Amino acid sequence: MNQRFFPETGHTVNGKFLDFYEQVSDPQLLYGYPITDAFPDTTSGFEVQYFQKARFELHPDESPDQQVQLSTLGSYLYKPGQPGFLPEKSSGCRTFQDVAGRFRVCMAFLNFFEAYGGIEQFGAPISNRVIEDGRIVQYFQKARFEWHPQLLAGQHVQLSDLGSKYFVQQAINPNYLRQRNDLPQTILRIDLRLLPGQGVTRLKDRQTIYVVVQDQNLLPVANAQISLRFRLPNDVWKDLPLQAFTDKNGVARLELPFETTQPGMIILEATARLNDLQGQTTGSFLAWL
Repeated sequence: MNQRFFPETGHTVNGKFLDFYEQVSDPQLLYGYPITDAFPDTTSGFEVQYFQKARFELHPDESPDQQVQLSTLGSYLYKPGQPGFLPEKSSGCRTFQDVAGRFRVCMAFLNFFEAYGGIEQFGAPISNRVIEDGRIVQYFQKARFEWHPQLLAGQHVQLSDLGSKYFVQQAINPNYLRQRNDLPQTILRIDLRLLPGQGVTRLKDRQTIYVVVQDQNLLPVANAQISLRFRLPNDVWKDLPLQAFTDKNGVARLELPFETTQPGMIILEATARLNDLQGQTTGSFLAWL
């Protein structure tokens, strides 16, 4: 059986799951690394394997080209009724209409959608743009798009780690996350999530920033040093002079006082350091009131 071991997370992808993983042009971008080996899911009855951004399901009774399918994690995790973001003009948008509603995919999100497989890869949109954790996002049946304006051109649209998020939400046996027993159970990589306490603030305010640090197996990383810089709407970057360390749950809390005369998005950039390892993530919130 063909197989591939991923040292980044200590897991192996085999057989039909590996064929499915490698058939796309950029599997790391679309699926991320595996965070489990394949295992039987008692709820669905299918063999499944979790990746950072997706979950694969094996449907042996389907035709050979349909036996591996992507779980509809976007549908599982989206909460209908979330307030939409500012509407787009029809120019640069594509409208999708089905029984779930009428949704528009626009501009960079539409370019990414069409470049990497469209409905077959991501499913249909199930929301318009919304703001979550201070970031502009849009939900599709199988994915969630995120807007990262601070990244380089061509990298503004990223896919959320829905596989990791759904695994945690379902309280699945954490032993599935463990690396192979013949590998050292060491921290190989640190990943960050940045969560602003408020999505919208006053122009002069104090924002609480939470930074969550996990290793390649989604386990909390304690004692990681967190630093934060931020960009005001006038494009001026500033460093927060105070630093923080993650607690036993991998969480650090920072208080960010700020003032701006110009309404707009405040971009956040958090860096975590642990020995020789370093990780970075970004976030944002809207200064408006």
